[in-house]
Amino acid sequence: MLNQAQLPLFVFAATLLALTPGPDILTVIARGISQGRKAAIIAALGFALGCFNHTLILVLGIAALVKASPLAFSIIKYLGAIYLAYIGIQMIRQRKHTLTLKANLETNLKKIFLQSILANLLNPKVILFFLAFLPQFVSPPLGHESMQLLFLGIIFMLICLAVFMLVAFMAGTVGERLREHPRIFAALQGLTGVFLIGLGARLALQEL
Repeated sequence: MLNQAQLPLFVFAATLLALTPGPDILTVIARGISQGRKAAIIAALGFALGCFNHTLILVLGIAALVKASPLAFSIIKYLGAIYLAYIGIQMIRQRKHTLTLKANLETNLKKIFLQSILANLLNPKVILFFLAFLPQFVSPPLGHESMQLLFLGIIFMLICLAVFMLVAFMAGTVGERLREHPRIFAALQGLTGVFLIGLGARLALQEL
């Protein structure tokens, strides 16, 4: 059972983060522009599944450690808070940079799918992000914290999948618009940067 009061905030935050230009969505755009719609769709599926895999890692390992050790909770909490704030500051600092797409991509759809999953899983920033983001929306009084994390991860995966699929279908147009309107790209980066700094501050104040 999820906290119904926090669920709308979680959906809003997850959607905003999924829409934020980052390695995953930029790769989907690059696939669509350089290899076509099918390649972009397969990449979107791979990245979305990668997000769910991070949720499983969190549920099966880190959740138990955090629950049993206040020290582990504090370490992860502050690392997560610092990381979120760092990413937010970087987004604000780099918001005026123009969007560039560089990729040397395979045309084999199976390889694209596996490469997308692996790229997501091997990104340590994604691991820290999940440790910092999902636990904030878990309500211990409701019990079954691991199940709450699992459901939140599924929701996050579905939101990412929907966003990435939309981008995959419109990759050419989206890519051109982002490159031709750097102010829109900069504004989105700045807004998300401020939001992530706020999440970092909230996480730093959270208690076990």
